[in-house]
Amino acid sequence: MTGLSTKDVVGAFPSPIEPVRPSAGYLLGLLVTTTVVLALPLAYVGLVGLFGVGASLWAIHGTFLFENGTVGRIVIFKTILYIAPIIAGVIVVIIMLKPIFARPSRRVSPYSIEPQQEPMLFLFVEQIADAVGAPRPRRIELTCEPNAAASLGRSIFSVFGNDLTLVIGMPLIQCLTARQLAGIIAHELGHFTQGFAMRCHYLVGVVQRWFYRVTEETDTWDDHIAEMLDSEVGVILIIGIVSKLAVVLSRLILRLFMVIGHAATCFTLRRMEFNADLAEIRLVGTECFVETCDRLDEIGAAYQFTLQELKPGMRLPNDLPALTESRLLVMPPDLKVYLEKHRAAERTKLFDTHPPTRKRIEYARKQNEPGVVALEAPATGIVNSLSTLCQWTTMRLYTEGFGLNVRLDDLLPVERTVRQRQMQRTGDDATKRWLYRIDRPELLPPAVVHKDIEPDRARALLERTASNMDRNRERLDQAAESLRRNASKQADLAAADALVFLDVKVPVELTHGAMPDSTVLKRTRAASESESARQHKLVDAYCALLWRRMDAARALLKTNDVAASFKDVKSVRHAIDDECKRLELISRERKRLCGMGHRLNMMRHVTDLTSPKNAKALVMVKEVAESLRIDLEALTANGLVKQVPLGGNPFEVFQESEDAIGRAMKIARKSIGRLSLLSDKVARACGVDPGARPESTEDVETSEAAI
Repeated sequence: MTGLSTKDVVGAFPSPIEPVRPSAGYLLGLLVTTTVVLALPLAYVGLVGLFGVGASLWAIHGTFLFENGTVGRIVIFKTILYIAPIIAGVIVVIIMLKPIFARPSRRVSPYSIEPQQEPMLFLFVEQIADAVGAPRPRRIELTCEPNAAASLGRSIFSVFGNDLTLVIGMPLIQCLTARQLAGIIAHELGHFTQGFAMRCHYLVGVVQRWFYRVTEETDTWDDHIAEMLDSEVGVILIIGIVSKLAVVLSRLILRLFMVIGHAATCFTLRRMEFNADLAEIRLVGTECFVETCDRLDEIGAAYQFTLQELKPGMRLPNDLPALTESRLLVMPPDLKVYLEKHRAAERTKLFDTHPPTRKRIEYARKQNEPGVVALEAPATGIVNSLSTLCQWTTMRLYTEGFGLNVRLDDLLPVERTVRQRQMQRTGDDATKRWLYRIDRPELLPPAVVHKDIEPDRARALLERTASNMDRNRERLDQAAESLRRNASKQADLAAADALVFLDVKVPVELTHGAMPDSTVLKRTRAASESESARQHKLVDAYCALLWRRMDAARALLKTNDVAASFKDVKSVRHAIDDECKRLELISRERKRLCGMGHRLNMMRHVTDLTSPKNAKALVMVKEVAESLRIDLEALTANGLVKQVPLGGNPFEVFQESEDAIGRAMKIARKSIGRLSLLSDKVARACGVDPGARPESTEDVETSEAAI
């Protein structure tokens, strides 16, 4: 990691941006919104007072029950009737006051740092504050979440000063460029460029966060009430039940007030976001703003994947931000497409406090700002103790967020996992350089057929095959894309045929223009399979060149000059043989895996579009599960399946089948990647142009580590 100097940081901000000045109408709306929001907690306190007054009035005037001087059991009944409402009223009042005084059961406190710890980070933030015209933050706090925020101090009296606190998520520092991070910080500080708007924003935020906390999060009182409900003492249990009912009542009232507050503030809050976006856009430029939006979506998804990998009982990793960055390297290839579709489908809802990302990007493109900051270095360069800060924020999340009793020494170092993912990414890139992205079983390569080559011919063959592969690259890409389309089409047609058999209405998109008739669907599918067979011939011919290139590399490993490039050439030769054997096992099962994929796709549509009581569908599900079970048993021989599900649940079979297909593609990508990297290194050792080179020296080093 290369750190940034003071000159780099100061020089990156040549001039302040044009001030972002909110309109008079916006400020008036903000004032009205703030007034309404501040009135809601007061209205809640008044409602609590009404309950207290009601209990008091009953205590004063309820004595009429005893005016007739009755005796016996009636007195006991009247006494209970008199005392019970008073006790219940007191409990209700106390519980309704609970949100005001109770603290959350668990809260992750940010990790606060001092200027002497991270002087470059403080300088970076101060330069941004000066550029956007916002007060400089007095404190910088770090968290483990991929987010950032700025607020006035924790005390309500902070509204009368400029006691600003900036919170930065370590995954942002780990995964963004300095320019992108500057834009995010500018956005957060952009809320505070105007004194009046800053204070209104602060008050609205305090009340809204309080409403959210008391309605959606548990606190210490909830924990005590839960203990009372588990008590075997009758009186304590009754008090616990009444208290629980009072909690439900208070949260219903608070949720109603929160909805009213949202209705009053949502439009103004969305306008706030656009104003803050404008500060970011003017500082870093429109294109950087758009890139940051894309990157934030990817980081958020990677962070969620990382959290999902934390299983009960496992040894926890010591650096979640580093794991998040490594997860970005190996995210599913279609993730970006999914995120773009999700973004395109976003619509502004009534109670949204933030505008959709799509709208924000459209707004940024209208501004068409070039930006004043040009600092493309990684954001990690602005901190001195990256690993330490990541580990401490990770610890805070475990101990305070998850409530775990762990020490830093108990956690698992992540360096090995990060390195493995870097090598996996490098191998995947090599696979795509020399072949294509293997994301469907139909795209698995053909079986490896080796030929022994004399070392003196191997160098020329290595050069010739690389040249031939470059010439045929365009045809290969077209064939691979055709195979993807046809594979999807065949799976859909198989599903449509199954739905026709079940007398279920077939969605139009599954027929691909064909009539929903079994004969027509089978004929259309056969034509698609015939086209796939032609494309497979092109792919197989190209792969034959790839295998020849690898054979040439194996032969050259026997020469002294090439062998000297490897620390342990014998181990490398064994690794080549192992990878080739794995590829051969996978390739032989290509047809079986394709059939399994089609049946799984068919079952997804059948289970989605048919009733659970459809007898014919149930029979089909069982039959398909049994056929998949047979395939899984056949796959146990090559290690793709460790154990075939023995239970009668067909969905366990479906899940294991899907996992087996995923494992096969992962093994193929890894093996082809490693073999391609090896061929590249052998070519470099011989002075032969390996073709598509890695992009940087760091990638070359990672490639060699992957070998």
